[in-house]
Amino acid sequence: PWLLAQERAKKCGRALGRALLDGVFGRRPVSLFGFSLGALVVLHCLLELSAAGGPDAFGRIEHVVWLGLPAKTPSPATLRMLRAVVAGRFVHGYCRTDWLLKFLFRTTELH
Repeated sequence: PWLLAQERAKKCGRALGRALLDGVFGRRPVSLFGFSLGALVVLHCLLELSAAGGPDAFGRIEHVVWLGLPAKTPSPATLRMLRAVVAGRFVHGYCRTDWLLKFLFRTTELH
């Protein structure tokens, strides 16, 4: 179930990114907040926007907050690429002692 939920969160993030690019929600900037799998949705949304590039991708996202991302922290180069899409604050919160998050991440990495 966890792997299925992760895959659906990734697909949802890509779909959200495409919807923002297409202007489904209008042209105003939005703020994205995600916890756990919601943070994974936000990550893949930003990846979709940064991959699209161009003037449509920039200025769509005002602020981003993700907490407890159930994935490996992106590389500094990837974070810079994601940060370029966000106009305002970019907050990545996590707890180094979160044993459940570590367990789930290690379990999914084995698969």
